[in-house]
Amino acid sequence: MRHGFIDVRSPDLSRLRFKLRRRRALRWNDARALVYVGGHDGRTEFWFTDRWFTEVAGGARRAATLKEELLGVGRLETYPRGEGVSYVVKRRLPDGSRSYFVVVRAKRKKPLR
Repeated sequence: MRHGFIDVRSPDLSRLRFKLRRRRALRWNDARALVYVGGHDGRTEFWFTDRWFTEVAGGARRAATLKEELLGVGRLETYPRGEGVSYVVKRRLPDGSRSYFVVVRAKRKKPLR
């Protein structure tokens, strides 16, 4: 954990230890929200709440533009929704909860061939 980032990839991270890490991370100065470093299908990902992503991006319009750019370079995880895509996906946290996050991949997704 560093300045509001919590690594949830550790297989031995218990519910209690996760809750303690989250509480400690929120005590940092200016820690209004957390970013989780997680893994999915063998990839490292950064999980932002949509509200925190929007604030970091500088507003809703800039967040939408940034999401489009990240999607274009294969760095944003999406979920099919109707005829379009959803920019928020569910991920399971070590405390058992499933939350929606804007998921940014550490490495770009390889194109299908």
